[in-house]
Amino acid sequence: IIVGCMVCNILTTSITVTVAIRNGATSTNLTKDISIPAGDAIEVVQGKIVMVAGDEIAITASTASACDVVLSVLKNA
Repeated sequence: IIVGCMVCNILTTSITVTVAIRNGATSTNLTKDISIPAGDAIEVVQGKIVMVAGDEIAITASTASACDVVLSVLKNA
């Protein structure tokens, strides 16, 4: 269960970020190309998201090494 996900732009310019849950060839976007201003952060998950076996989180930014991510997960609940 994902209980929180924060993405922070660590650059001095704006970036776009996509956060998705992937399972094999299936991908479900939590955000798609959301803009984050320089030095700002967004909270992607403000509730709970239940993941199943084989799910993984994929986070991509418009610029390499542009963001820090904190993911809070409750495992085996």
